[in-house]
Amino acid sequence: MNKNINILKTTLLLIFCYFFKVNAQKTISQWKTNFNTAWYTELIALDSITETNSILQIHRTEADIYNNMSKNSDSGEYYYLNAGIDGNISMFQASGDTQYLDNALTLIKNVIEQAKISSSFFGKNSWKDNFLGWVDSPGGFRNTNSENTGNQYVLYETHGLRNWAKLVWIMHESPNLRKIGNYESDYIKIRDFMDVHIFDKWWSRNPNNIYRANTWMTSHWANICAFMFKVTQNQKYKISYDYILNNMSNRKGNGGFIGQLKANPKNADGYTWSGIWGVDPNIINSRHADHSHANSDVAMMIHSLELGLNFTLSDMQKLIVTLNQILLPGSGTQAEVPEFLNGDSGNNRNFLDEGWCLLGRFNQNLQNKLENRNIKQSISSMSRSMFYGNMALNQAILDNNVQYPEFLSRNCPNNIENENTLLPLPKRTFMGGLDSAKG
Repeated sequence: MNKNINILKTTLLLIFCYFFKVNAQKTISQWKTNFNTAWYTELIALDSITETNSILQIHRTEADIYNNMSKNSDSGEYYYLNAGIDGNISMFQASGDTQYLDNALTLIKNVIEQAKISSSFFGKNSWKDNFLGWVDSPGGFRNTNSENTGNQYVLYETHGLRNWAKLVWIMHESPNLRKIGNYESDYIKIRDFMDVHIFDKWWSRNPNNIYRANTWMTSHWANICAFMFKVTQNQKYKISYDYILNNMSNRKGNGGFIGQLKANPKNADGYTWSGIWGVDPNIINSRHADHSHANSDVAMMIHSLELGLNFTLSDMQKLIVTLNQILLPGSGTQAEVPEFLNGDSGNNRNFLDEGWCLLGRFNQNLQNKLENRNIKQSISSMSRSMFYGNMALNQAILDNNVQYPEFLSRNCPNNIENENTLLPLPKRTFMGGLDSAKG
């Protein structure tokens, strides 16, 4: 009798799981398998714009695409490199497998090898100084940004190369890792390049190159400054970071990025903001930030919290409400997400891979929900590997099993007790750097 009851219970459970799609959370090993397939195996149909502006469809793996981008001297190609670099960094942190570290280092070193002295460039904004850099030019896999002007563009460098700083920080905090092979020299090379030929270069040309016209482009710099300050302790990074977070008067900002954050009109427990400095989208007839560009802002907020520089778990809670209740309500499997943070439609898409998906590291139920999201946009954006890598790192954080950086025992809470569908989890340790966070 008991045996029959057990069989019945099992059958009913299987039926329930089938119809309601109750899935067990993916392990880091499973995310690693997804990553490897996306990076090494599956081919992507990519429309490449040729020098004659004709469209040539090619089929390549993500590894092939990103490696070819990194070997091209066109800075317009580097704009897209962030996805390939970031995904490998996160998978390395989650798994400890140095093949992913080597992938990221190869892409970065390829780009550095393409750099030339600015005085050799012919573009109108080549500055003719002695810093190393790149210009936009034709001839790459994905030339959509390139105008062949011979100009240098700060956006291409900061959007595409910003997570170099994160890798520098990870290696800085992993002294045992740096004793292996050439990792110490790689660390020094990238750290010094970021310091001189990224930050000092653009600052010396004009500080407005760092304090940009909208939030998301400026958040690239806040991200760089946060990690580089933790590595170098150089106050130039802390000064710039603090100015971005608390001031931005040069762009008519009112209290910097923190001053931009407002209660979401769709759900007052969530955040919204305008990408235009000094604008309250709830008062002025202006659009709320779009969710795609806001990825950069969200990632910056999460990394700032992890580094103990700014923001709290309460801020993460408000971001989760925006994601869970406004952008991705219900099951979260919809193909498109409202364009704007207040839930208004526009050019709807579904790009959450870079910043929004990082919120899964604060709650297992949200992590499971993100696991089931529609990734059609990720495929066309060549960001599947970034999504898989970030999801693997989320799970490693939730499991208290992050492999890198090497210091991981600060004993600080990382759990978010979210409203509605997300249930509280026990407190656990977080990756290092959250001593000052309050939740």
